[in-house]
Amino acid sequence: MRAAPRKGIQMGLVLTAAVALTLMLAGCDEHLAEGPVAIRKDGEALLVAVCAAIAPDFISMEERAPDDVWVRFWETSSELQLDEGSILSTDDRAVGIAGDVTNSPHLLPRSDVSILIKETDRKSSIHGVFLLGDAGLSESQWLQTDGSLTSEPCES
Repeated sequence: MRAAPRKGIQMGLVLTAAVALTLMLAGCDEHLAEGPVAIRKDGEALLVAVCAAIAPDFISMEERAPDDVWVRFWETSSELQLDEGSILSTDDRAVGIAGDVTNSPHLLPRSDVSILIKETDRKSSIHGVFLLGDAGLSESQWLQTDGSLTSEPCES
């Protein structure tokens, strides 16, 4: 009768190992958390408000139209310092940001936008996935990762 509990423990270990391996192979970062980041539209540009200080060495922005694949429209591997409240624009070719992929996003209604700001040395990241509504992205309010709209980008 002792074989049954042992077999259950073995199955649990195998399942845990399988889940861990899947996460590693998928490239999941254990320190990846939603926010603090917000977005809004400014003409044809996307504004990204970074609501925590970070010194990233990699920034990636992607979008996905409804029922389509993710497409990277902005990427940089520059080292810079972003203070809490810093705002990045896809139109701004700021000093210190060397964009490897710098296309204008489409920001279509009902599409998704993903922002990844990664600090490799500290193994921390700021990440946000935003679901644009039927009206698309607002030019007057900031879209938060929880789907709410705010007048200020980094409201607590």
